[in-house]
Amino acid sequence: NYPQEPTYLTGFYREIFKNNTKNIYNYFSESFLQIYKPPYTLEAKDHEGQVKVLKSRTVKDLDYQKNGKKYYGGPFVSILSDCIFKRIDVIRPEMYSKYSFTLEKISQFNNQPIYTINYISKDSIKFGKLYINQNDNAYIKVENTIKYKEKSPSDEYGTSKFDVFYENRDSLYHLKFLKYENTFNEKNEELIQISEFGIVKVEDENIKTFNFTESLAMTEIISDKKSDFSDNFYKGFDAALSQYKDIGTQFNLNIIDSLLKSKNDTTYKVPVNYTSKNKFTFTDFIIKSNSLIPGLGFEFIPIDIPQSTFNITSNTLFKSPYNLNNKINTNYRPILLNLYWTFNLSKRIILNYDRSNSIRSFPVNILQRNLGIGYRFAFNRSKKPVYFEPYFKYSSGNYGFGFGYFNNPSKDLIIDGKNFNTKKVYTGIYQKNKGLKVGINISIFSGEYIKKLPAKFYLHADYFFNLIQNQPYFQIKEDDIAFTFPKKVKLQLNDSRIQVANINDLKLPSLKGNFWFGFNYRITL
Repeated sequence: NYPQEPTYLTGFYREIFKNNTKNIYNYFSESFLQIYKPPYTLEAKDHEGQVKVLKSRTVKDLDYQKNGKKYYGGPFVSILSDCIFKRIDVIRPEMYSKYSFTLEKISQFNNQPIYTINYISKDSIKFGKLYINQNDNAYIKVENTIKYKEKSPSDEYGTSKFDVFYENRDSLYHLKFLKYENTFNEKNEELIQISEFGIVKVEDENIKTFNFTESLAMTEIISDKKSDFSDNFYKGFDAALSQYKDIGTQFNLNIIDSLLKSKNDTTYKVPVNYTSKNKFTFTDFIIKSNSLIPGLGFEFIPIDIPQSTFNITSNTLFKSPYNLNNKINTNYRPILLNLYWTFNLSKRIILNYDRSNSIRSFPVNILQRNLGIGYRFAFNRSKKPVYFEPYFKYSSGNYGFGFGYFNNPSKDLIIDGKNFNTKKVYTGIYQKNKGLKVGINISIFSGEYIKKLPAKFYLHADYFFNLIQNQPYFQIKEDDIAFTFPKKVKLQLNDSRIQVANINDLKLPSLKGNFWFGFNYRITL
């Protein structure tokens, strides 16, 4: 009953964020969008769809910047909240047992008999109505409401609901109107976010995916888009006002009033004493980066681990004599833990920082830090996009052997003016290198992270140019606690305070190749 090929949907989109308690609109945004809608086949779950902004305007209250809230994903409502396209639970036969269904009535719409069926989940959290054409069993309208609870089951926190209506065009049902409404409480105030989309035009010929640069990213904020306050904002789209009469009459959606108000009521369209600051906020930083949840993975580096014996002593450096004999075997596997951070300067240009380090329990210690910039290409745009990200990085690494730790219970060890404030202090012999990397990231799998955040599995390959390799040194370092910058002291091996046996014969880990390989799994908003 629904399109088996992709279509373009062009229509009017409105997004509102309002404080119901104070009766204040934080912002009031209107746009005309074109949607690349994938087919409604069973494989549609692998398609994301695309959104292109044709024109947009937003009026913001003075509190827009103050409250720090920005909502992303609203313009994707015609994709994310299309319950037939997304196969919500209540229309999936394998989930029927979790709901109770009752036939409310049989009525008429457009001279067609329709069933009206009530449903409610067994836990009473989800409920709504299904409107089904009796002749072809097509869903022509779906109402769905979800209640959210606080920790106490008796306290209702908020509701999320949407209405979706489909129109029959040439024997296929296309999305006609969708309204999403999310109401919640915060600091004893009721807030509401509304996204609604009414389709003006449906196209099914010569349908191509949008270019990567012209398609709206999920994390782009529609209310921060450049506003068009010209008098001809509705030019070419006035048909939107006349196409919803039957829907409004039959289903009481109040669409006509909604669109007329949007066109004629200037109460919230004239910015009075307001200048959009568009300042960069912490919220913007979080949206443009994955700083709170870095990508996690592993990396292989071609490194040679020689068999070595070390003997280091010191009678003056620490509070008590320090003596260490250690033998390093060559059975180490150079697989490093990799953490990956990104920041999107634009859709295509990406700053990235990553660090790879060996597991502390091994005597061989390797730490590599890389800072660079990449350029993103997107392929397979009609489905879940595959990203190719060539990049260029500055790289700095430390290779060597850790000798474990000694206790510093009083936290008063002072060396070269630095006070070591952790109970454990680590030592080792290391060698530092600096160089450049060129490489590429390729996303090969898309999935979901915690709380259904979109994530991708990346493979990467690098070619490393080693430019500088410093002399080995003896390092004393605080315990490396997360999110801290531990103090370090580096001593030359010929420092009079330490004695290193066979100093001229020391063999530290060294790179034996230039190609590095790895993978990581990271959020891609």
